Amino acid sequence: MIWRDVDVFWFLLLIPAGAAGLYFYRLYLCRLIEKQFEASLLNRLQTGFSPIRAKWRHWLAGLSVILMIIALAGPKIGTEVREVERRGLNMLI
Repeated sequence: MIWRDVDVFWFLLLIPAGAAGLYFYRLYLCRLIEKQFEASLLNRLQTGFSPIRAKWRHWLAGLSVILMIIALAGPKIGTEVREVERRGLNMLI
């Protein structure tokens, strides 16, 4: 496989740093919410919230970022140079 721009793969190193930052930000928000609201009120406010769906959404967003970085690198599969004979008539009017 041939890549058009290999330097783009350096952006993949930012993903663990971004994931760690989001994890600590989420932890900070959870602590802040627990400090502000009682448990019974928080349960009533979070009706319809699914933590499993939220985790899926975060994983799929991370996967989409990884796939976009790979697409930016420009993979070229099956690049084979071969001669093509052209047949035709050139006309000038």
